Amino acid sequence: VTERGISLMAEQQVSNLLNNRQREFEGLSRQLSNWIGTGVGQAARRLQMEKILRCWRNGLYRGQDPAFELDLRGADALPEWDADFSHVRTVRINSGQLTDDAGSALLARFSRLKKLDILVQGQDTAALAGKLPEWTTITELSLAGLGQVYAPQFLRALEGMTQLEVLTLWGDTDSMDFSKLTGLRSLNVLGQRWPTGVLELPML
Repeated sequence: VTERGISLMAEQQVSNLLNNRQREFEGLSRQLSNWIGTGVGQAARRLQMEKILRCWRNGLYRGQDPAFELDLRGADALPEWDADFSHVRTVRINSGQLTDDAGSALLARFSRLKKLDILVQGQDTAALAGKLPEWTTITELSLAGLGQVYAPQFLRALEGMTQLEVLTLWGDTDSMDFSKLTGLRSLNVLGQRWPTGVLELPML
């Protein structure tokens, strides 16, 4: 194969890549534009569409470690899309967006997700307890909510997330045993008492 032949092959690969990305972007734009619709909430959905499209553009180069975040807090139920978001490392979201099957399907769109930053409402924690065991790839978790009271089953489920390396937790965690989270390298707890079992964590 001549040097000229190699150059032509490279140019063709770049052209194919750009064409594929263009088709993917157009498909995502079309799906989100249909979702915006009209009437109440249209302006908020348009802003959310712009966030999603900006985030997608960050992932033009695939195959690298995920490094970007997407803020979905307060978004209406999002439409299905075919676009690749494997470059997203962090998703910011409200707890109410995760309590049903649609929440699980939403997170599944981010195949290399490592961090969840969740604004928690107390009434959602019992339902969320059943979702935590599904989050096996999550190594960083932030749960925020002033004066938060967690359902006992939620704290038990959280104890089972032994893959966690970074945890930030606001609210009443007095009944939680942190010693089970043996992989923790960083722990931030905004509560009233010294967290139970923290002195037994070898990597803190």
